Amino acid sequence: ADLYEEAIDALLKKWDASRRIKRDAIYKNLSLSRKRLLFTKIAYATFEQDRYFIYQKALETYIRGIIEHFPGFEEEARLDLDAAAILQGIEAQHGIFVLRAKGVYSFSHLTFQEYFAARFLVEHKADFAAVLIPHLDDARWKEVFLLTAGMLDEADDLLYAIQRQQQERIRQNPILVRLLNGVNEALMEHPAPTYSLMERKISALLIIFDLARDHAHGHSLDLALALDLDLAHAHAHDLNFPKIEQTATFLAESYQKKNRSRTVITDFLEANILLVNCLKAARFVHKSTRQRILDNLLSVPAK
Repeated sequence: ADLYEEAIDALLKKWDASRRIKRDAIYKNLSLSRKRLLFTKIAYATFEQDRYFIYQKALETYIRGIIEHFPGFEEEARLDLDAAAILQGIEAQHGIFVLRAKGVYSFSHLTFQEYFAARFLVEHKADFAAVLIPHLDDARWKEVFLLTAGMLDEADDLLYAIQRQQQERIRQNPILVRLLNGVNEALMEHPAPTYSLMERKISALLIIFDLARDHAHGHSLDLALALDLDLAHAHAHDLNFPKIEQTATFLAESYQKKNRSRTVITDFLEANILLVNCLKAARFVHKSTRQRILDNLLSVPAK
């Protein structure tokens, strides 16, 4: 998130000076903070609507609806003109918005839209359970989750919101309960002091998906790598848990019979990957929160 911040700062503050651009009077009324506010509101509104390409008229309407609340832009007759001038100024001077086709704009890079959407959530102290969690299984929102975690002064609430959703997912899906119970039973019956509990959980899941011969094996490997457990996969087959074979057989049969099972399991693993990566991306997380998140990862919650 800090790297994004530096890049945006360069675009908003330094580019004008380096190019010695003489800005229109109307554009001079936009301070740095106003520009950021303008971009965050537009980015979140369009990203939430899954709109990467934005018609010029729609973009000018967004700008008009925001600048009319800024001091110095009160004259109703000038608002439409001001919105058009600001859009032109942004395109010419900062490159945040670019013209993609006649009458069609977009953020110059998807990264900018994701960054400002995340900035909007942080600055508006969003209710993560209501605003972000509904997008937990949407790959398009992955970077917004990560950027939000990296911008927050404390990411604890976001991390807990993700894990609560994961725990509720487990409660509602017996296939996940059986899967995780199989893993945890195997771990209890075959202790291995050389490896941490988290390493062994990931290794057990790797064995399950490897034996099930499903692409979900790749997702579990991603989770192992996300946890910086590079040895987890190498050691997976060294940890020969007899009960894991039973769990793998059950999983493979479930995949063959019900396509929904595939979706449930894949979404569950992907969300765990995202949770761990948010934990890594976070600027600050209380030590107790970090430990609790890891302790509860891949565990069956109490009813």
